[in-house]
Amino acid sequence: MKKVTQTDDLLVIEFTYDPALVCKMHEMRGRFHNEGGKKWWTVHSTVANKAILRGAGFDVGIIAKTQDKVEAKEIAGLLKQPYSFQQKGIAFLETKKGRALIADEMGLGKTIQAIGYLWNHKATKAIVICPASLKLNWKMEIKRWTGSADVEIIDGGKLCPLQGKWITIINYDVLGKWLPLLKELKAIVVLDEIHYIKTRGAKRTKATVELCSSAVGVIGLSGTPVLNRPVELFNMLKILKPTLFPSFFKYGERYCGASHNGWGWDFSGKSNTDELHDILTSSVMIRRMKKEVLPELPDKTRSIVPLQISNRDEYDLAEDDFLAWLNQQEDKPAIGSDCALAKVEALKQLCAAGKMEMALQWIEDFLASDEKLVVAAHHKSVVATLREKFAGRCVVLDGSCSMEQRQEAVRTFQEDDKVRLFIGNIKAAGVGITLTAASNVAFIELPWTPADLDQFEDRCHRIGQKDAVTCWYLISEDTIEQRILKLLDNKRKVVDAIVDGKDTEEAGLLSQLLKELKEGR
Repeated sequence: MKKVTQTDDLLVIEFTYDPALVCKMHEMRGRFHNEGGKKWWTVHSTVANKAILRGAGFDVGIIAKTQDKVEAKEIAGLLKQPYSFQQKGIAFLETKKGRALIADEMGLGKTIQAIGYLWNHKATKAIVICPASLKLNWKMEIKRWTGSADVEIIDGGKLCPLQGKWITIINYDVLGKWLPLLKELKAIVVLDEIHYIKTRGAKRTKATVELCSSAVGVIGLSGTPVLNRPVELFNMLKILKPTLFPSFFKYGERYCGASHNGWGWDFSGKSNTDELHDILTSSVMIRRMKKEVLPELPDKTRSIVPLQISNRDEYDLAEDDFLAWLNQQEDKPAIGSDCALAKVEALKQLCAAGKMEMALQWIEDFLASDEKLVVAAHHKSVVATLREKFAGRCVVLDGSCSMEQRQEAVRTFQEDDKVRLFIGNIKAAGVGITLTAASNVAFIELPWTPADLDQFEDRCHRIGQKDAVTCWYLISEDTIEQRILKLLDNKRKVVDAIVDGKDTEEAGLLSQLLKELKEGR
């Protein structure tokens, strides 16, 4: 008798005792033997183990990965429905009882998949741990999909009682301080950018491990290609499914190309990555690439990333002074004057300076995905800051570049895998170039016309682009930037609706902005 059945990621093997088959069982990875029932289990349902079983005469058949077996299902009560592949991601989380890694490529909506699962289990509290630059984005996305404002953001500061909200959002850097209060929640924990805990001895890793040890569920989110550095995966897997790889040394020996250098063990390499990928996709991980779900995606997606500014007092004072000046202006020509434009530009520069730290961190986190990114800026100071921060990994195209320098910057970005960031002035880099090596565009600053936005976006959205393009708008929260972006979006819709229509001019949009500010809208 030879029989193989599968439960989740385990293969259960039964056979009449045969010494030859026992030897075959010892060839398989992750096995243990049930002495009483004469059953063998391989912890991992892998291609290699299935091949051994087939060679031994077992009828393994086609055993599909969990992510291939789940079906899309609408999520009741959401304000709008996720794409089909996102619904499958939520179904995958359900099959794993809220302990899984969503490793989809950037721009495929890992956040909504986590929110969908939390919504299905809204009777249970939830904790979202993420980089500081993403906390406001999580609050915005929760409101956008569920309509719920039952969210608390922890910014650090003095310890105080939690508000008892449905979802608590906190960044990794302050987690340790709030750990005692958070552990009392017995919550589902979402670890956004879970690769933040890749270092075993780091304080943030230890605090995360402790919190997750008593969690109802743990959902990891990361678009980083997880098999490039297998050693960095171990902490994540230990949290998501502790029984998957009980021993770090055995894991490192098998998958990290372990070698002894005379002083100690080096686990920085990689080995048997196909087997590791097979194990992950049959147990805790679901990963989709843009090219796999392209038919479901629009050609271009726009996403707002709200950022807190570090100079709030300075900005608020400058805005109050500007509004006081504006209210003193009675005639339209004065409102539309160069003076008004200069004052608004000064506010925009304060926005750029105040959000720069978080914007740089957002870009750094994005580049961890090994994808290329095109960044749009306006002021020379912003371009200079970006150039300095990402020196050696970027090319820059601004108004000072010659034609030869323009061509070289584009060629390098398109062809050199080590150069993954293109920094462009919105005007100078907005026309006449093709940047299809990237399918993601980020705006740190905003222009004055929808045409300038669209032209810059379309550097990536061109013939030859095989992926859908995602446009990220890194916008300062509660500032004039939000007003400008809203006006640009409204004007864009008007222009799109008019065949052969002319684009909104800078003066027209500025006048509209000033009018709304003066009227208190």
